[in-house]
Amino acid sequence: MYARVTSRRARRHELEELGRDFRCALVPALRREQGFSGVLCLVDDSTVLTFIFWETEEDALRPRAAEGADASPPEVWEVCGRG
Repeated sequence: MYARVTSRRARRHELEELGRDFRCALVPALRREQGFSGVLCLVDDSTVLTFIFWETEEDALRPRAAEGADASPPEVWEVCGRG
């Protein structure tokens, strides 16, 4: 399994809208993608980290329009443990 990791800056007042977009748009779009295995989103006062899990490295490396243009270039990490 592989994780595609992106980050973006966000103001505190934007987080509610970002959460809604995450639940209503990003997750449903990702569920239709080949190899999708799950997603985790972490936030603090100014940063949003998104971990999107994929079955293969090839799936993780494939560009996705659903991730948005304002995120950092993604990094792909191999997942070596999951509980």
